[in-house]
Amino acid sequence: GIVNIKHSDSEKIVEKLKEKKILVSARMGGIRVSTHFWNTEEDIDTLLKNIQ
Repeated sequence: GIVNIKHSDSEKIVEKLKEKKILVSARMGGIRVSTHFWNTEEDIDTLLKNIQ
């Protein structure tokens, strides 16, 4: 599914996540996360840990 997490500094966060090989995008004032069946629970945990 696709989720957009609103954040005022989304572009900066997206760049930091990219450095860690976490692929998301900055869209409409937020961080766009697109997951699919091949993403693991560990993938989601890693994303959440690095967004906080």
